[in-house]
Amino acid sequence: KDDFMYAASVNGLIPIEKATAKTTNKGYHTFNGGLGFKSNDYLEGSAKFLKNGQFWAGVASPSSDFKLLVLDAVPKPDTITSSVHITKMFVMDEAPGFTENNTVDSLTTKASSYAATNKLQWDSVSYPYAIPEGLELPYNQNSLSFSYESGDVLNREQLTYRFILDGVDDDWTYAEKTTKTKNYYNLKPGAYTFKVSARGFNNKWSTPATLAFKINPPWWQTWWAYLLFGLLFIGAVWSFVSYRSRWLKKENRMLEERVTHRTSQLKNKIDELKATQSQLIQSEKMASLGELTAGIAHEIQNPLNFVNNFSEVNTELIDEMQEELKKGDYEEVIAISKDIKDNQQKINHHGRRADAIVKGMLQHSRSSSNEKEPSNINAIADEYLRLAYHGLRAKDKSFNATLNTDFDDTIGKINIVPQDVGRVILNLITNAFHAVIEKNKLEKEKQDTTFNPTVWVSTKRKGTSVSVSIRDNGNGVPEKVKDKIFQPFFTTKPSGQGTGLGLSLSYDIIKTHGGELFLKTESGKGSTFTITLPEV
Repeated sequence: KDDFMYAASVNGLIPIEKATAKTTNKGYHTFNGGLGFKSNDYLEGSAKFLKNGQFWAGVASPSSDFKLLVLDAVPKPDTITSSVHITKMFVMDEAPGFTENNTVDSLTTKASSYAATNKLQWDSVSYPYAIPEGLELPYNQNSLSFSYESGDVLNREQLTYRFILDGVDDDWTYAEKTTKTKNYYNLKPGAYTFKVSARGFNNKWSTPATLAFKINPPWWQTWWAYLLFGLLFIGAVWSFVSYRSRWLKKENRMLEERVTHRTSQLKNKIDELKATQSQLIQSEKMASLGELTAGIAHEIQNPLNFVNNFSEVNTELIDEMQEELKKGDYEEVIAISKDIKDNQQKINHHGRRADAIVKGMLQHSRSSSNEKEPSNINAIADEYLRLAYHGLRAKDKSFNATLNTDFDDTIGKINIVPQDVGRVILNLITNAFHAVIEKNKLEKEKQDTTFNPTVWVSTKRKGTSVSVSIRDNGNGVPEKVKDKIFQPFFTTKPSGQGTGLGLSLSYDIIKTHGGELFLKTESGKGSTFTITLPEV
């Protein structure tokens, strides 16, 4: 009929607005006892429109008697907008009890009122619900909630609500049929307006009911408090400057006396300084001993680092094994225990290596005395990649990086000293990790979260030689120092964090094997160190 389709049901007569129902879930209305009709049960299939415009339908009355309903006009949706009222305000989960005014006399006569006890202030109240106007709350009375309801009499079960607290909520909260808001806890000082709206039978939102209020700041956040703090600060600064001035004058007098005394002492020391000048020259010549000491320290530090790193890795594996024991995954426990055993053997191996270094007092320029043996370069690269990563993770739990490997399985075994080549690979991988760590810190300072620290390790057969490449996406090596990085004691690390021997020793080890170590770098994009080794 016109723009509506009418369907009879046990819940009443349901008009459906065709255009709206096609695109949304709205446009449905129900005519029943809530709108003054005599019955809710419209017999299915009984609704008819006659040519004269009358509507006929069979209905069942509460006494189960069947009757014929005849309407001269077609029922249409109600056009009256729903109304809504704020009925109560709760402060700190308490009903304040607002009176007509907040004068001293009225508060005295209502001493039990929460509003009076906690010194709430307001201008007046609006009835019938005694809602305050011009309400001001102390800073510690800042947890609120509100009750509301509609003034609609008919079809109240179809009412829905929404509310918003301007100054807190970004959008409306849809409360469906709930007639109380959520609790707003710990509101900051400022002005707020609570709004609530109802939607009734015709799906139109009512004009919002509003309640405006203000939360006052504590006294120490008021303008006069800031003024007082400023005056106190100025007074303190003036007092300090005055005291400091007097103290400096006194110190100047004492310094003049000391300078006079020290001048006479210095004259006596000049002859002693001349006598020790030749000794200082000799001490400068002995500075070269520091290079030897640094070389020995670097050599012994490598196996000690192996021992420390494998110990830290074992600690992590033991934690993992305990977790798997709790889960009952004994297969994984056995696998982890095997890794622990392997690591323990490596700790023992590198401990013996440290002992050999101390006994042999290795020199920086020495050739390796170890014998070459057929070794799996892929396994060595993979082992030291994991060792370097877990070693850094053990020291800094926040460190994360993506590890990419690409090993050429056709290489097989080549003749090398696995311990020395492994040390070179570990040194290069560790340098790569330090490079991405430094770049990650710089990107975080710029508040750029798109950078992903990544290290690539790959091997490849090239004719009669094998290459190992370690690449990172750090900041790269500056062009001005690129030619110096393989020199002994040259380092780009901060003072105390590097001896400058790592790349120099690595270069010598690869040369001893008859190979090459070279660098390719691009500023801001990273570096690639490539090792080439003969296949024999």
